Amino acid sequence: MVIGVGAASDVPAQVVRAEPFAASLAARGRLEASVIATVAAEAPGRVEAVLVQVGDSVAKGDPLLRLDADVAREQYRAAEALATSAADGARSARAEQAGAAVQRAERRADYERIAPLAGGAVSAAEVAASKASLDKAETDLERATARLAQAESQAVAATADRAVARRALDELVLRAPVSGIVVARDVDPGNTVGAGAPLLRLADPSSLEVIAYVDETMLGSVRVGLPAKIAFLSQAGETSTGSVRAVGREVDSETREVELWIALPQPPARWAIGQRVDVRVETTPGAKGTTVPTAMISWEEDKAGVFVVDAGRARRVPVELGRADRDRVVVSGDVSPGDTILAPAGLRAGARVVPILVEAREGQ
Repeated sequence: MVIGVGAASDVPAQVVRAEPFAASLAARGRLEASVIATVAAEAPGRVEAVLVQVGDSVAKGDPLLRLDADVAREQYRAAEALATSAADGARSARAEQAGAAVQRAERRADYERIAPLAGGAVSAAEVAASKASLDKAETDLERATARLAQAESQAVAATADRAVARRALDELVLRAPVSGIVVARDVDPGNTVGAGAPLLRLADPSSLEVIAYVDETMLGSVRVGLPAKIAFLSQAGETSTGSVRAVGREVDSETREVELWIALPQPPARWAIGQRVDVRVETTPGAKGTTVPTAMISWEEDKAGVFVVDAGRARRVPVELGRADRDRVVVSGDVSPGDTILAPAGLRAGARVVPILVEAREGQ
């Protein structure tokens, strides 16, 4: 229908607004975590039990997975027995050495007491016998000291072997290297796994962030600290707020895009690593402008304008377009905040109109 002849026609209308209106940059991105840990076995083995499921919250040090420990357990028991035996041997050798030291001290005291009396109150034979007894005590002490050194060395080695066996047994229980949530599980009980093979992945929810991709031509418009809104494609209507944490310093050779890292002070209630998001970065936060809905723009010969109400009739005025988002655009020209503008569909300049104010929807 063409509006412009006959009686006045009802025409949807809105009021021009003056409002904060920041220019923004749209980008597609994905959700990632800056703190993410892969759990792997240090040695090959058979999986005895998996103690967590995807989605479980774990604290650092919590057990996640247990490998078959039969062989390692037997090795530890043997090492424990050897360490106990070696410790007992060292204690016995220590007691023997202490006894030999006492014997030598007594024999030395006897010899030092009678030696000066040789040829007088004590015969030469008695002095010689005392000296022989002292020499034997010193030899016994030397041998006991050597046996003690050997026993203590064996005890130290056995204790070290026991520690190695204990560590090998402990390593069969894989524990969480960080606190977080299990986001991937690639193993089941009974599986045989190789050393270094990834078995589980953990992500720290407090480190969630968005990696967005913008064309290299927009590098001059973005900087650290700019506010951003994030819309999750899997959760219609749900948005989160964040800010630019870092701007990439390498352009992809194929896409000619640069990465932006968007910090998320408050992670979403439902999330998954790698999920797609739409990002809108405010490149001129705090800026203001005279705005109209983009649907209210009229085009004639590629020139923009709006219809305003003038004495009950539609009058088209040219405007210059500025910053825009999905639903509104900043305009300049012969239009001011508070003016009533008309929906241009089917409307002609000079038409008699009755403006019907339509409440702007959110974002319009």
